Amino acid sequence: MKSNKLFFGALTLLAFTACSDDKNTNAPDQVLNDGTESYITVRIMDATAAYGRADEEYSSGTNVTDDTKLYAENAIESLTIAFYDANMNFITFGTAGNADITTTPSTGNLETLGTAKVKLTLRPDQSTPKYAIAFANPIQNQPSLSNVEATQKSERTQFWTSSSIKQDDKNMTKYLFAMNNSVYFSGDKDAATHELQVATPVTDKNFYKGTDDSKAEAVDFYIERIASKVILKSGASDNKTIEVESKETSINNGTSSEDKVLVFVPEKWKINAEETSTYLMKQFIQPYSTLNTNLNWGENVLWNHPANFRSYWAHSINFATAIALFPDVSDDVSTVTPLTYHTYKDIKDNGATIGSPLYTFENTRQSASFLKNSAVASAVLVGHYEIRDKASSTTSTTPADFYRRNSSIYTADGFWAAMASSQQLIAKKTSADNAETVTYEGLSASELKGIAEIYHPTSTTLQDKVVENQVSIKLKNNASLNEYYIRVSDGKYQKYTEVQSTWTATTINEYLLQVCGLTEAYTNGMAYFNIPIRHLGVKTGESLGAGYYGVVRNHTYEITVEKIANTAMATGVFKDTEEIVPSTTNDDYNLKANFKVLAWRLIKQNVTLGQE
Repeated sequence: MKSNKLFFGALTLLAFTACSDDKNTNAPDQVLNDGTESYITVRIMDATAAYGRADEEYSSGTNVTDDTKLYAENAIESLTIAFYDANMNFITFGTAGNADITTTPSTGNLETLGTAKVKLTLRPDQSTPKYAIAFANPIQNQPSLSNVEATQKSERTQFWTSSSIKQDDKNMTKYLFAMNNSVYFSGDKDAATHELQVATPVTDKNFYKGTDDSKAEAVDFYIERIASKVILKSGASDNKTIEVESKETSINNGTSSEDKVLVFVPEKWKINAEETSTYLMKQFIQPYSTLNTNLNWGENVLWNHPANFRSYWAHSINFATAIALFPDVSDDVSTVTPLTYHTYKDIKDNGATIGSPLYTFENTRQSASFLKNSAVASAVLVGHYEIRDKASSTTSTTPADFYRRNSSIYTADGFWAAMASSQQLIAKKTSADNAETVTYEGLSASELKGIAEIYHPTSTTLQDKVVENQVSIKLKNNASLNEYYIRVSDGKYQKYTEVQSTWTATTINEYLLQVCGLTEAYTNGMAYFNIPIRHLGVKTGESLGAGYYGVVRNHTYEITVEKIANTAMATGVFKDTEEIVPSTTNDDYNLKANFKVLAWRLIKQNVTLGQE
């Protein structure tokens, strides 16, 4: 497999120049910290075209309109430059607002996004700046902390700002993406040393007083978006229509089996197992030597690219979180769960349509955590199954409950018939009171349904963890069993009223769970496919290498669902308000995937659900 790398294109901030309204001195011995204003003119560039390799794919940022939302991926409407001294301690800010930023035409092979004048003032007691960090569309007005390291490690719970606008007489919400310095290691792979590059060096020659900036030397800033971008689309020309193969199956309706077809109808999608915050700037908690050993992505596939002023990996907030802290099932989710898991209802109501993008936080994990699917960021595609006649398999029908047990499909009536057949504890007397031989038989499906209900057992009832859509039956609250009998031993029955102190509701429910077991529920046909998001790592045998899964900032992940094959079976949903925690018991979710990472750097992933 050839991994073509996909990025948000890193952005370049070029050409610091400065000016003062009342001075015009560009002498080498100029004094910057005299309390008067200086200005830095910044050209903002998209470096994608200049620095991309032939085997890498980049997707230039653009304005993405989705109904009433406008994602302005390249727009910069405010700019803050944080300056630091030789010890990388913070000195002061320089800022530029929307009125100070203007777009400019492209020059050469760099696409110019805009220019801005940034003003700063240094007091006599402040040092001359030696380093600087650029923040475009900052989430906070003062994004920097006491020093460069603290700035890099500070956390954010947003990756954009939003505002209400009017466009084409339509009320819209406009999103501006926060961006800052690209973080990477200096030196080629074989270099003797590799220093982490966070802040950009500046010298006195980059500053000046006055309105003439001709003698000031330019400083280049390479910036990247905090966010990552994910698109789930179809293989059709409209990017929205997923090809779905009908699944022929026999369905048990309680009295007979009928030949039908199951058809999955895709609806919405959303990113699952999301980080809830991010480091302000890229963070690496491992040294270069460890990273370079682990991130072996194949020939000529780089994880660090100093010539490109960027890296293609990072450590997110929960990168080193122990695997045991990620949930096994939805019952494990609590307020202290490290990641966010969405419900079916949330995805259906608030998710994206197929072909539309979503944005998320950086989300990477140690390869040891790949053993648990809930630790891996994924795209969850929700929809519903319809049970259709074979002769009219293309005709839509109303979704209905059905159940899956040992690969067999049951209607709701078929499920209750199967439960009635499984339980032999509760019975009715079939002989007359004065009969010489007393006979008993188990309850019918309708009789059992009258006193029992379907529920999802938890670990407290089963002493083991249960996937959200697995169900069994238990007695309804205040169910009356007075007319029934309890099978207390082989061939021996006693009136329930005579043994109810022994056969309590709790005891009966434990027995029902034991003999009826677990069945997968598809309430109203609700179901989902879970597609783990691939990065650039490789698979060797059954071993998934570092970076095989993950979401890195300033990358676009393009997932193309080419087809849902008839061999695929989506995971059912019992309650649409329970978090979707993908089970680790499943194999690759019946998907065959080819991955590439886009400028935003683009990573593509083609999947056919149901084919290995």
